[in-house]
Amino acid sequence: MGSTASAEQMDPEDVRARLAPYYARVRAELESFGGTVEKFIGDAVVALFGAPMAHEDDPERGVRAALAIKKAVEALNTQDDWLDIHLRTAVHTGEALVVR
Repeated sequence: MGSTASAEQMDPEDVRARLAPYYARVRAELESFGGTVEKFIGDAVVALFGAPMAHEDDPERGVRAALAIKKAVEALNTQDDWLDIHLRTAVHTGEALVVR
């Protein structure tokens, strides 16, 4: 999204307000595909598929969620002229030890 430079010039409340719809939409899309948000780091999102319950198609779910997030963010941008969110997505597959 590249929001770090923009955020540095904004009040924290404005940054939070700008990112709130993004966080909500991303979380909703991830959860709709069975993903779990591990954490938000600024505008970055770390999500897991297959934890706590593994599915054979978890990699596919991750890719589908990434594509859905891209469309959802495009829709957010058209709904609110103030938002100008651009993103990149990546999906990494492999085994992970998840401890809670």
